[in-house]
Amino acid sequence: MVVLIVPSLSIAADWTTQDTILQSSFVCIALIDWGQTLEIVDNENYYETNTILGEHPGRSYVNIYFASFIVLHSVGSYIIPSEYRKYWQSFWIGFGLNNIRHNNAIGIKLNF
Repeated sequence: MVVLIVPSLSIAADWTTQDTILQSSFVCIALIDWGQTLEIVDNENYYETNTILGEHPGRSYVNIYFASFIVLHSVGSYIIPSEYRKYWQSFWIGFGLNNIRHNNAIGIKLNF
């Protein structure tokens, strides 16, 4: 579904190359976070800190959550006025990078 949304972003009259780079960065970071979260699911020594997912979410719930999050973020990026878009995208990029950093620091590897 993301493949269908990302190309449609280019039809926004005010969508820029910077918007595409930021959105692509967000999607890549979200995919890494998704992979790390699946590692948490498969390892009883860790627990999830995302209150929406709960401490020990199931694989299918994690997959639905991240797929939905990526799609909704992409739609949000598309409809947010251009003067706010980079702040929205940058916030979520930073948030995701912090999650990845934290996960890596406690020993969670990227495993798809």
